[in-house]
Amino acid sequence: MYFFVVHNIDGRWLYWGTIKILSITHDCQKQSTSGFFEVKEIYSPQQMKQAYDLIDADGNKSFLS
Repeated sequence: MYFFVVHNIDGRWLYWGTIKILSITHDCQKQSTSGFFEVKEIYSPQQMKQAYDLIDADGNKSFLS
């Protein structure tokens, strides 16, 4: 299963691409997440906008709008 890599930049969302998570660790005390993943695809700016439009479609919260 592949997951989107999404980055919140000042309240606006940027969809970088997709990854396959190989392992993940959550540290609740440090409020951090770490792990290993395999990059499936890094998106072009056009694909980043398309991913946002398909998944979020929240109008003005796309980093690329």
